Amino acid sequence: MIFDHVYIGPGVVIEKGARISDHVIICGETEIGILATVAIGVQIGWNVRIGALASIGSDVIIGRNVVIGGSATIEAGAVIEDNVHIGIRASICTLARVRAGTRVENSTRFQNGMRVENSVARGVVF
Repeated sequence: MIFDHVYIGPGVVIEKGARISDHVIICGETEIGILATVAIGVQIGWNVRIGALASIGSDVIIGRNVVIGGSATIEAGAVIEDNVHIGIRASICTLARVRAGTRVENSTRFQNGMRVENSVARGVVF
């Protein structure tokens, strides 16, 4: 468990199944393992890899060039920045904002109330 108000620097690997608490800042070039739980209000920097089946809490800010594995759940109110790659079968919940340049794989579910900007590349099946 990584607790509140922690700064995680570059090059860190956060193991599979980790629980990351509220208001943590995760710097770029970090890897977060599969089945991780990222809590409310976390800021995820650029060039971060988040493993499959992750659960990403509400009001999370996900920076540029982040890769999010398949079957992840991104909760309401998340802001997904430019050039993020979201894997197959992810679920993006209500009121999340997906910015231009984001690549979304096939079978990703978008819930009502989402704002998806122009130039978001989408897979064939939703």
